[in-house]
Amino acid sequence: MSSPRSAHFLFLSCLVLVCAVLFVRSFYLPRFDWDPVGMAFWPRVLIAALLCLAAWISITSVRSPDTYSPTRPDTRGFRLPALSLLYIVSVEPIGFLLATPPFLFLLALGWSPVSGRSIIRGLAVAVVGTFLVLAVFQLGVDVELPPGLLDR
Repeated sequence: MSSPRSAHFLFLSCLVLVCAVLFVRSFYLPRFDWDPVGMAFWPRVLIAALLCLAAWISITSVRSPDTYSPTRPDTRGFRLPALSLLYIVSVEPIGFLLATPPFLFLLALGWSPVSGRSIIRGLAVAVVGTFLVLAVFQLGVDVELPPGLLDR
């Protein structure tokens, strides 16, 4: 499992497996008579987009071996979907206040090369963004966000 191609294949396999599990779980979301699309529509669209991205990266890496670097596979296209998927899966058990700041921090670090300034900007985005989203959901729309570990 030491070659970059096998690591790439392992990552793609894990992504497909997680998408399959999430797709099956989407059938357990409630349906309402007044909602023609249903609550599961947008999660399924996101899952389909992740699967299309995985397929596209797999096909392009096989079709163009001349751009493939044997020392380091190009997985930049997976960063945002993988980070988002990790956040979506972890926000309920861990909780909004514990899962959102690291997600926003890593998201902000992806904007530019890592430096002292980008770390400070990432921390500011994480703190301000978390409390803005919290304020919008709890004060604006009166929706309780998952407490996770903080509730126990």
